[in-house]
Amino acid sequence: MDDFGLDLSLIKSSIELAKLAKKNGIIQKGHLKLSDLCVSLLGFCLPKPKDIRIGRWDAAELSEEQIKYA
Repeated sequence: MDDFGLDLSLIKSSIELAKLAKKNGIIQKGHLKLSDLCVSLLGFCLPKPKDIRIGRWDAAELSEEQIKYA
């Protein structure tokens, strides 16, 4: 478990998109937005609903939608 109480052993795999983008020449310097990296590297659009993005992230409990988004 990490500081946020997540059981990281449940994660089957992960990809460090910035490293992959640099390795494949998509990023030379600077950075791209996560949504742009997803399209370039994974071939799908990352949904970013405005009502979730600008929600109350400082709330004592996050909504199910916020947790899925995070």
